[in-house]
Amino acid sequence: VRPEQGARMVEALTGFRWQTLRDEGRRAYGLVDLMGDARYGYRVLAGGIDGETVVNPSHTYNGPMAAVWNAYATAAADHVVRSDFEVEAGERRLLGEVEEDTAASDELRAQVRSLYWKILAERASEEEVEAAMSLVEAVMDGGGPGDNQRAWKLLLGALLQDARFTHY
Repeated sequence: VRPEQGARMVEALTGFRWQTLRDEGRRAYGLVDLMGDARYGYRVLAGGIDGETVVNPSHTYNGPMAAVWNAYATAAADHVVRSDFEVEAGERRLLGEVEEDTAASDELRAQVRSLYWKILAERASEEEVEAAMSLVEAVMDGGGPGDNQRAWKLLLGALLQDARFTHY
């Protein structure tokens, strides 16, 4: 997946665009698309080209690419969890099967399966569901404020940087 393509995929799923405002002091550069810009963004580190010094894209998953996807997936997961729990279940992008305080195992499992299908376009195996449930329940069992949101952010962040998503 090229960086620009990955950015479109993440935006379609989460509504998140990874951008920052870049100002060079005397000259404002403006809003930078961090996955699409080679000068101030991470396009080259994410495997893309800049058309000058890097003219061949990387097709191999490597350390810099993993670091970029980690930061990107974390930010996108944070965005979609916060925005999903601000609206009614029917209007949500990814978390339509649960409420912020849902603790029932069957509902959590249904949400995990839904996330695998929506993000990876695969039905989750029972082993994958159990591993995801272990993560979600362990974080939720912390009992602190925001732990339920944190659990979904961690799972979504992991799925958004899964090689089946980033290198389909």
